[in-house]
Amino acid sequence: DLSHAGEDIVIAIARGQAIGVDIERLHRRAMSPEIARRFFCASEADALAGLPESCRQAAFLRLWTHKEAVLKAIGGGLSFGLSRLEFALDANGDVRGLRDIAGEAGAAEDWRLHRFAIGERLVGCLAWHGAPRRVRAFAWTP
Repeated sequence: DLSHAGEDIVIAIARGQAIGVDIERLHRRAMSPEIARRFFCASEADALAGLPESCRQAAFLRLWTHKEAVLKAIGGGLSFGLSRLEFALDANGDVRGLRDIAGEAGAAEDWRLHRFAIGERLVGCLAWHGAPRRVRAFAWTP
């Protein structure tokens, strides 16, 4: 799978496993609380709204990367529906796991999420449904 944000690209490869990956720039345009209310689960929108404004943007983008990575692994992308999967967020806005997902995507507890950051600029998530696997990361700088 592949995701890009500007000139940054992440390529994820797995043998015999459907995967999804997403990255986002932390300093991209601000996401409004209305977007979370409209497209996310109520509990996620509430958790984001309850954060200090200074933390809200990064928390929104971390949540977004988790949602999009799972949707890509399912294969339907955004058409599956952002509100059909619900993540648990802690008091700091960090994603703590997949709480619920539509039945056709498998049990929430069988989803694996590997979050990552690339410096102070990018956040991302790699997702797959199935057994735990080893994740190795390599960086290439021209």
